[in-house]
Amino acid sequence: MNIMERSGYVQVAINKKTVLIFMVFLSVLLLKCGGKQGAIIPEYSYANEVNRDKYFADSTFLIDHIGKMIQRKEGPFYPEKFDDSTEIYIDTILYNADQDRLAFFVITKNTNDKLLTKGSRDKSHFDAHFFIGEIFEKSWELKWFKRLNFSRFESYNDISIKMRSWYNNELEKVKGSGGKSLYKYNLNDYRFWDGPLWDSTITHNPSSYITGQAK
Repeated sequence: MNIMERSGYVQVAINKKTVLIFMVFLSVLLLKCGGKQGAIIPEYSYANEVNRDKYFADSTFLIDHIGKMIQRKEGPFYPEKFDDSTEIYIDTILYNADQDRLAFFVITKNTNDKLLTKGSRDKSHFDAHFFIGEIFEKSWELKWFKRLNFSRFESYNDISIKMRSWYNNELEKVKGSGGKSLYKYNLNDYRFWDGPLWDSTITHNPSSYITGQAK
């Protein structure tokens, strides 16, 4: 029997041997500026199947790796609020067909007394960042995609949905200096895996944050 669980980012079906990953498409349901966002063409919709053991081994590796990044104050984890007490969540891993590329959201949880405004220690907030990576025979290369991050959300669900919505619907709309789409494909499009986002010259852009209302 399959077990269905939602991460807020993708829908995952888990059986004894494999993890089936299907993008959850909200684009036809979400309203923006009074109109519906365009839905992806079905033939380009992302779907993949991953060995269960590999999936959970990779999840464990990524949590450990992000923990080490926090210790070293690397990437988006340079603020003092990220420390040994920070809770780390890998919000579902996506793979390309050859499973040598992956993409995932990292969501972290910290108590509000770590904020510069010194909020309540009894309350927490969530931050979210998007990473991509390439898997080689004996090593991994992970990159923080700086284009858009979310911070200080009071709910894990809310920040996960916000990230999913933006990367599934807005990524292709980011324009370069010539007015053309900089990344060309959204995350829920299988063409994303060979798209221009993987060009290292445009991966590390200046950071942009959308901030929630945590106090």
